[in-house]
Amino acid sequence: QLGENELRMKVTRHDPATDGAEFTGYDFGTKITYRPVGPLNVSLYTHYGIRESTAILNRTSSIPSPRISATDNERWQIILAPSLKLDANSELKLTSHIQLFDRDSKVRRQDNKLLIRNQSSTFRDQLYETELLYKRQVGDLLQLIVGGEYEQRRGIGEQLRKDRLDIDEYAFFGQAEINPFSWLTIVPGARVTNLENINARFTPAA
Repeated sequence: QLGENELRMKVTRHDPATDGAEFTGYDFGTKITYRPVGPLNVSLYTHYGIRESTAILNRTSSIPSPRISATDNERWQIILAPSLKLDANSELKLTSHIQLFDRDSKVRRQDNKLLIRNQSSTFRDQLYETELLYKRQVGDLLQLIVGGEYEQRRGIGEQLRKDRLDIDEYAFFGQAEINPFSWLTIVPGARVTNLENINARFTPAA
């Protein structure tokens, strides 16, 4: 059974005469939910967006000619979230998230001649994230949630040290939702996060 099936497209424009910098944005998104016979449920979300902007920068004493800054931002995003109903009171859910972000910017004189080399730059940000979540309802008053996640982030760009940035993060968490009365919910929880080259930290919450 195919559940939700949605396709969206959005175009946004700004006019420099009224909104400042010239700006055009295109967004395309889809969401599909698949429910086969049984306890399995799968949802898929995809998004693609691009932002193109152009602005005239202020003149300086060293660069008296008008300067034009052109920036292109491009983003891909995919979220896959299958869930499995183990029984009437418990559920297992896996969420995988991939995001790619590219930024390309250039500054040139109004006569289309480039200024200096370090005013043209490219940056790419890559994010990969996976979360596994287990949820169980215990009676009418208590719900327990435990899980873990892994996040990997990669940055590549001319302005970064060694032209690259690598970050890996692991986390484990637990949470309880207690409903002693219809008008009161108590939510204690805790999280342990281990970031690369940094000691693990414990974070309680309520």
